[in-house]
Amino acid sequence: MSSAPLSAPIEAVNKIIEKPLDILIEKPVDEKSRKKRKKAITVTSSIIVLSGLVALLNPKFSGKTLVKVQKLYHEAAEKLAKNKDNKTLKFTTKVYEKMMQGLEFTNNFNSAKDVWFKRLCLEEKSFLNVKNKTCRNVLQKLDSAFRFVVTKPYNAITKGFDNIGKKTVVRKYNNLNKELDKLELLINKHKANLSPEDSKKVEKLLIEISEHRKYFSKTSLDERLLAQENLMQNLERDFIKQYRSYVKGFTNLGTDKTEHFSKNFSFWAQDIMMPARNKLESNGQQAISKLFNVEGKKGAYTEILEILSPHLDDTGCKLFKNVENRMKKANFTECVEYFDKKRDLVLGGAPTDIVTALGGIALSGVAISTADNKDERISRLITSGFPVIAGLGTSLALTGMLFSGIKGLAIGGLTGLGFNFVGEKVDDIRLAAKHKTIIKNDLESKKAFKETDNA
Repeated sequence: MSSAPLSAPIEAVNKIIEKPLDILIEKPVDEKSRKKRKKAITVTSSIIVLSGLVALLNPKFSGKTLVKVQKLYHEAAEKLAKNKDNKTLKFTTKVYEKMMQGLEFTNNFNSAKDVWFKRLCLEEKSFLNVKNKTCRNVLQKLDSAFRFVVTKPYNAITKGFDNIGKKTVVRKYNNLNKELDKLELLINKHKANLSPEDSKKVEKLLIEISEHRKYFSKTSLDERLLAQENLMQNLERDFIKQYRSYVKGFTNLGTDKTEHFSKNFSFWAQDIMMPARNKLESNGQQAISKLFNVEGKKGAYTEILEILSPHLDDTGCKLFKNVENRMKKANFTECVEYFDKKRDLVLGGAPTDIVTALGGIALSGVAISTADNKDERISRLITSGFPVIAGLGTSLALTGMLFSGIKGLAIGGLTGLGFNFVGEKVDDIRLAAKHKTIIKNDLESKKAFKETDNA
């Protein structure tokens, strides 16, 4: 009977200890519900990553893209005209025109946004339209303080992106020159096996090559990069002038606004700079044509290859082809990819990319902070936060390295989704380990309590 008064509290304590154990073992966490919640987090993460990337890259379609679209249209139009398929031709033409308008609108909108953000950060504002003197003075002081804070970071970001782009160009030319040196060693190695007549031809061609190679030297490249910078000194001014002229067209009451929008919104900075870019690219192609075949014209290396071909194996022939490809890619990177990037940087593209990236990260932070508890916050950080940062970081790095907006978007998005997938696996392992630890601790607590009770 004496044990009866003690049994009630002991049973009560046992129930308290066993209750969490029952929840974990007999009634485990609803895995279906947890996976559903995690799937929602994954979807949210993917949306944040992709929307952030789209905003970040502000895709500015290069002249090459526009030319490719035009070429595809003209090829399709010629085939349809030959087949007298007028109905499909009209539809194709309409789609093409709308597509071109869309590409031009995207380019213009993003360039205009970059320019006005640049002016907000760097240009002194007078606020003369504010009539109240006190209010005007306050606004001027706020503007001065704002510019004091943002000017150095703004210029540093622009310079940093420009340096990355330049290094990409320089690296391609350095790699090209290494391959050219290898090619020269190969030619000199096999020259001894040639007839005296062929040997003299090769010697003469090598003298020509040494002169033509100067175009691809670092000194010549530095001069051309400086020329690009000088060409763009007045770019921002010219762009603003054209933009204001375009906007002014909407104020004329007699103007059909829809027609004005569709026909005149094609003044993008690329149009301003296109003649200069085409000239630089053409100069590069001419330099290449003196060394390799371009439009049927034999270059010096091509002539040497014809003489040496009986003495070369596949590796030697591939070296000639590899040099030609590197030469064309280096010229394209310098005169098209870097030129386009430099133009966007002059208009203020890099800082807006950074601001948008920070916005994407901030959105991810909000998603993490709204979690119900610490455990869920950790899950969101692993499956959402890190993927966003990885995706945006990858895209920023790729745009700096002169990858096109579309490539950067694709690779950055895949990087974010890849980190999301890895994050889910890591989170599964983390939760499973935590689950086992809780069970182990509860079992040990229960065992210790029973041992104490028995004692």
